[in-house]
Amino acid sequence: MPLLNQLIAGGIAAISLGGVAVTAATNPAIKADFTNVQTAMTNKDLGAYKTAEKQLVTDRSAAQNTKIDATTQDQLNTMSDKQAKSKATQDAITNNDYNAFKANASQQMLTRTPDQASFDKLVASNKARTDTMNQISDSIKNNDFNAYKTAVTTGEQNEPAGNDANEKARPAPTDAQIQTQFDKLEAAFKADGTLPNLNMGGRGFGGEAGDNHGGGRGKGNKGGNWSGRGNESSNTLSITASTTQSN
Repeated sequence: MPLLNQLIAGGIAAISLGGVAVTAATNPAIKADFTNVQTAMTNKDLGAYKTAEKQLVTDRSAAQNTKIDATTQDQLNTMSDKQAKSKATQDAITNNDYNAFKANASQQMLTRTPDQASFDKLVASNKARTDTMNQISDSIKNNDFNAYKTAVTTGEQNEPAGNDANEKARPAPTDAQIQTQFDKLEAAFKADGTLPNLNMGGRGFGGEAGDNHGGGRGKGNKGGNWSGRGNESSNTLSITASTTQSN
């Protein structure tokens, strides 16, 4: 499946759970749990730490279940409609169909891609990233570090400039960083067949249901870059959902 297809599909895969982060920020029990965890860490109190972490997991799970149980039919209908629109948008980009893109893309994405020329760039960018990810996957399968390094370097070079000075100034990964990430990915593949996360690479991955290609919420995934620096889950194929459920 092409990269953007999987990115958008992953973005809506857990759409009903998207509001949990907000709940965690406002739920008194969860806020207290966080405080207890931090206190235990400060005091280097292993027993208190384990107790606080377990309680945090319990309270987070309860908040998740409460939100799921509160889902209405109208909310589910809205999520379903958004899912269909996202699928049509991903197909339009993959198939280079500008008319279908205009008919289905969100207003946010249309604002970022207002004409044929910008759409052509989006299509080309998606293809380049897809090709790079395929090369990375093949290099992991073949245990070929040189091919991996070439793909990572190409991916970094092809990325557009970021939205702020910090991103533009981000240094290229060192050979040591590339080797470290390759070793992790290779070990994960040998262990259970997993391949690199599609959030790996690029400042735009992790955008809102794929609508922020090239500049997602929070400017993409944590430390998003082709070497995997700062990417906490680059050794898995799963993609964290970023679309939130309406309250």
